[in-house]
Order: sequence, then C-alpha cells, then structure tokens
Amino acid sequence: MLPIIEQSSQISNGNGNGNGKQPRNSIHSMTNSQKSNLLNRTKKFLKGICLTILSGLFFSITTLVVKYVKDVSPGTTAGFRYFGIIILSFPLALESPQPLFGMSGTYLWIALRGLAGGTSVFCRYSALHYMSMADSTIIILSMPVFVFVFARIFLKEHFGPYHVLALVMSIVGIIFASKLEIIFGKPMGEENDFVINNNTMIMTTTTTTTTTMATTEFFNDNGNQTMNETNYYIDDNPITKSMDLSDQLIGTLYSLGATFVGCFVYVIIRKLKHVDKYVILFNFSIISMIEMVMIDYFFYDIQLPTTGYTPYLIFLIGILSFYAQLLLTRAIQIEEAGVVSVVRTSSEAFFAFILQIIFFQQIPDLFTMIGAILVLSAVFLLSFRKYIIGLPDNHPMRIRFAFLSK
Repeated sequence: MLPIIEQSSQISNGNGNGNGKQPRNSIHSMTNSQKSNLLNRTKKFLKGICLTILSGLFFSITTLVVKYVKDVSPGTTAGFRYFGIIILSFPLALESPQPLFGMSGTYLWIALRGLAGGTSVFCRYSALHYMSMADSTIIILSMPVFVFVFARIFLKEHFGPYHVLALVMSIVGIIFASKLEIIFGKPMGEENDFVINNNTMIMTTTTTTTTTMATTEFFNDNGNQTMNETNYYIDDNPITKSMDLSDQLIGTLYSLGATFVGCFVYVIIRKLKHVDKYVILFNFSIISMIEMVMIDYFFYDIQLPTTGYTPYLIFLIGILSFYAQLLLTRAIQIEEAGVVSVVRTSSEAFFAFILQIIFFQQIPDLFTMIGAILVLSAVFLLSFRKYIIGLPDNHPMRIRFAFLSK
C-alpha cells in the first residue's frame, strides 16, 4: 500500500494565480525533500513486493518438485529440504553475535519450533500425494486466519467480529477446495469405477515396502487385451493404508494438519523474537531433519533416490526452500507484514495454478476457484485491518476505516 503524502495548504501570494485560490497539490508543488522521500518510500514498497512475489514463486516451485517426485516418500523430501537449509544457513548463523546453538532458556522453544515446523511440512508434502497442487495450496494458505484463533487461545489476543467473518470465509473456502464427496458427491464418471462397458477388468498388484505398482489390464468380451496401465504411488502410510478414505479426503486431512500445526509455529516464534533469525533457522532445521529421518526409518523404510534426475530435484528442494524463506524474511523487514502476507498468499496461489496447468495439464475447477477467492479475501481482510490499526489515530485512512478496529 503506497504511502499517502499529506501536503500542507499553501496560501496564494504574489506568485499565485491572482484569484486567491490555493494551488492544486501535485508532485510539481512538492519540495525536493518531499519528492525524494516519496521516491524512496515507493522504491522500498516495490522492492518489498518484488521480494515477496519471488519468494512465492520459489515456494511454488518447491511444491511442484515435491508433487513431481511422487515415488519418493514425504519424509525423504522434507528431510532433504532441511538438509539444504542447514548447509546454507550455517555461514549466516556463524556470523551472528549470538551463540550458534542459541541462548540459554531458548533451547526448548527452538526444539518445539523444529518439531512443529517439521510436522507441518511433512503433512504438506504428504497432501501432495493425494490431491492437486492448487487445492492443497489454497487450504494451507488459510493459515494466517487460523493464526489469529491460536493467538486468541494461547496468547489472549483480540478476536473481534472481523476475525470471525474471516474465519467463516476460510472454512467455507476450504470446504470448496477440498471437494469432499460427503458434501458435493462423487465427480461424474466415478460412481461405477469397476463397471466399464460390460468389459472384464483384471487387476494385479505388487507391493513393496514403500511403493505400490498397480497394473490394470482391461479385456473385452472376446478376451483380447484393450489397455494396460501402470501407476506408481506411495501407499505404505501407517495412518491411511487401512482406512477406506478417498484420496481427496486424505489430502484434505493432511493439508489441515499442516495448517493447524503450522499455526503453532507462529505462536512459538513470538517466544523467540529476541533470537537471531539465522540461529533459529539453523537450529530448528537440525531438529526437523532428525524428525524426518525418524519418520522415514520407522514408517517408510528409508530409500534414497539414485536414478534419473530425482536426486538432483531432491537437493533442489532444499536450495529453493532456503532462498524462499530468506526472501520472505527480507521482505518482512522492508514492508508491512500485512502487505507481505496478502502478496505472498496471492502470488503463491497464482503460481500454483499456473504451474499445475503447465506441468500436469490440470485446470483448476470452479470449486477450487471459489475456495481460492474466499481464502484470499479472508487473508486480505485481516491483513488490511492489521495495516489500518497500525496507522496513527489521526491518519485519514485510520479515520475512514475506523469500523475495522472493532
């Protein structure tokens, strides 16, 4: 939101237009100091916006890579994410005036930050195995709204009628993005999955520890094979493998898990506001990586990718995640947090839609679009409210939108 420059009234004198009227306020009537101030603040605003958009692009590309390497467990992809962050953040944490492993009294909070962050990322990556990029992204981007709920519960912060409105909008948006069968019914063509034009379908399945290879062969009435299709997907999930749940529902549950656990991260960060950000990044990434290794060891039987481009893509996740976080941190230092929140949410949703169309040829449907509009509107409402109440009491915009301070 571009800064508003208020100019003092100037009374016309001998240099005026001769009719006693005040000259119009324009950039030509500003002093050199005012022009310089406006230019600097505009540059600062645009720089913050550009950094936020670039951060959203990096986050979206990370999501794309995770979605693309579906034959790798979410624990492995998340583990390499944190491994990359550890390597890249180490020099920055080492230069900090604070101790490399944090100050006394912060160890517990850093450990909780790592556990919460790791669990949230694991759930987010797991969701991508069951639902589209766009749907998962929209659900998770509702996190800023739920942060206010958690802040009210744990930090006793204000929660007014506009928070309630934003919460309702987010919940309805999540319902649309999830497209749950219990609410919207099954999509066209899925009611009779095993009845295909009176043909006989024979399915054979070979299961390994972490990956299922399902080969489906279709035969016509004469016994001639008409189609052979092989799909690869991870199914050795300790939570869902014995449950009769649709992929969309499982993906929704994982996305909501990522959202709610991620809210704790923001609450924990409040407790670590005096700790250097690079020290936090380095240390919580160590905790998160250890957590991912344990999850992979006990539930997925660690299998590192060794063929094709997959190993390089896995390392790319860590690099992109680090720079995405670095750009976002820098953007928050430059521009209002509320503005950054709106721009990041909007840009990440936009890039998720575009990348999904380009790489997976999946066009977001009407339900996804409605969900995106509702969630983005809720985030914008609360971010704009936060911006307004941060203005001085006598600011014109603060007076004009005084109703938002309730």
